[in-house]
Amino acid sequence: MKIICLLLLCGAAHTVVGCGIHESQRETLDGLLRNMLDSVKAGNPPNPSVFIALRLARDHNLEREAELFGSLETELAQKLVQGQQIPSGLLALYVMAFRATCRDPKGFEVGGASENLLEILVGKLEAEIENIDATSVPLTNYYQVALDVLALCINKHDVPPGATSAIKKAMKDNLFKHGERFDVDTAAVGVLALQCVSPNPPCIQPTLHQILRAADENGTIGNIYSTGLAVQALSVSQDMIPDNSWDCSLSINRLLKASRDGEFANPQTASQVTPSLEDKSYLNVGEITCKDEISNLTLPELTTAPPPLSPPALIEVSLNITDGVTGSFSDQTLVQVSSGSFLLQALEEARNLLPSIFSFEYETSLFGPYLTTVQGLEASVEDRTYWQLLSGSDPLQQGIGDYIVEDGEKILIILTQY
Repeated sequence: MKIICLLLLCGAAHTVVGCGIHESQRETLDGLLRNMLDSVKAGNPPNPSVFIALRLARDHNLEREAELFGSLETELAQKLVQGQQIPSGLLALYVMAFRATCRDPKGFEVGGASENLLEILVGKLEAEIENIDATSVPLTNYYQVALDVLALCINKHDVPPGATSAIKKAMKDNLFKHGERFDVDTAAVGVLALQCVSPNPPCIQPTLHQILRAADENGTIGNIYSTGLAVQALSVSQDMIPDNSWDCSLSINRLLKASRDGEFANPQTASQVTPSLEDKSYLNVGEITCKDEISNLTLPELTTAPPPLSPPALIEVSLNITDGVTGSFSDQTLVQVSSGSFLLQALEEARNLLPSIFSFEYETSLFGPYLTTVQGLEASVEDRTYWQLLSGSDPLQQGIGDYIVEDGEKILIILTQY
């Protein structure tokens, strides 16, 4: 496959001054940063997205950042030695993490040998392109394809031309969707990838307009969890969007309010918000110099919360599990859980009551646990199925480990094709 060489163009083309927070709002941002730093010590798997966000921040805790990067290196080395399948998008985040700490991803020491992570990523990206050519869809999804291109580009590495062509075609054919809905996250990363390859390419204009149409009067773009990435994409593309078509400060204030309300308690969601609050984008990863850095972000002393005076009240939640692909089952039950319980706890209670019907399995991702199997029926990348979570008719924006169920709520869990 022919390879084209790309030069990363940094500086003013990628930075829009005035779209971040004011100094008086930094306390909220520092809270998000501290939450991400705390996650390093909380027994969570190391998260390259969190590391990238911490490195893009103005303030740092260099000791904790070094600890996190060391954990990332150990985790990645184990995956490579054991021959584990690493999705292309996850490897792209690792590659970006290496650049964020000024480490060369071309010489990663694994078991006494040197691995070129960039070439491994190119191989995975070419496999994605081959699958698109053969089946019209990537092996994973377009979000990961765009991340792959972005990671190679910010490392000033050659990018297969078929990759940028695939993203452009997906934009033209309106393929950035989750189910039937326009997927703001994928569109935003697609814009960032193509902006890195060649600033302000005309092909991103329709996608930018779609992102703008997904914005509401409060500044949310798509949903609160996609707003951070959307702000990045729009901020680096302001020369291409109509004047007065987007109020950046409105979106920033919406993110700050959601932060204060605790909506970004999950470190992964926080990591997708903080770059925008810092007036940065993933394109700025290529500008990090690692020089004259100061460790000025302190962590508060750990305190033990007093025990509650009384046990929380019990609430009742309806759970419905359905095979929405072949219709092999549809079952429902009511469970009682403590007020403030997560959906995962409600599912565990249902499994305790009806183990043969409400059996389930989950795996851990950067976003936390996600359902893989319900009643023995496994979601499949090959079949392009997943377990969709809804409250009534509304898709949940959080996973089973973060969503807090409410009294009288009806949760639907449906095997769905995408």
